[in-house]
Amino acid sequence: MEVHDTGPGLTKTAFADACKRSVRLATVKTGSDGHGFGLDIVTDLAAQCAYRVVIL
Repeated sequence: MEVHDTGPGLTKTAFADACKRSVRLATVKTGSDGHGFGLDIVTDLAAQCAYRVVIL
């Protein structure tokens, strides 16, 4: 599966950090009131299905 995002983008290091539970990147100002669980949940679900999440 491929997902295309038109956001500001992340470096590979920032992406790895953002995939950790409860991590919100201070450099990303989205106005979102999230809690930093989204990418962690996505990577956990992907791993359970033998997939991986990467940025290109």
